[in-house]
Amino acid sequence: MWLTHLIEAQMDEKTLFISHPAMFKYKPFSFSFCKILTLSGLILPLVIKDFSWIIGGALFASGALCLLFWWLSTLFVTLTVTEKRIILQKGFFSRHISEVFHNNIRDIKIKQTFIQSLFNVGTMRIVSASNSRFELEIAGIKDPRTLKGLINKHRENIVLWHWNS
Repeated sequence: MWLTHLIEAQMDEKTLFISHPAMFKYKPFSFSFCKILTLSGLILPLVIKDFSWIIGGALFASGALCLLFWWLSTLFVTLTVTEKRIILQKGFFSRHISEVFHNNIRDIKIKQTFIQSLFNVGTMRIVSASNSRFELEIAGIKDPRTLKGLINKHRENIVLWHWNS
């Protein structure tokens, strides 16, 4: 949230979209595996008489740590779209902030597997005019086609504004 206020204070921009990567929808099988691992660590020692509590604790801890680190990795990735630019912020201890102004965007690519298209998530890659490789890439973004439409709408508004002035 602090980034939104900082952006609006620095430039006369309105924030249009803020998102973090999805966990379950982006990788449902990995998420389910971690959940099953965590739950089996709790349930198996209770159900099976000779099942070791040490093994159960190890299963629980590995599943819980997997989910915790995954959640933290998605929590500290933020995609912000304003009227003028796209900002991708990654990291907690060391921050990496990339931004591309709408008038510098050359191409927007969306990559989705079959499962991801069912859950309406995917990977968005943005190529800027100054660079031939991907400038910004965010995996697990929710509703990528609508987001691409939103960005393209503001790209067109900027082009029309430059053309008319």
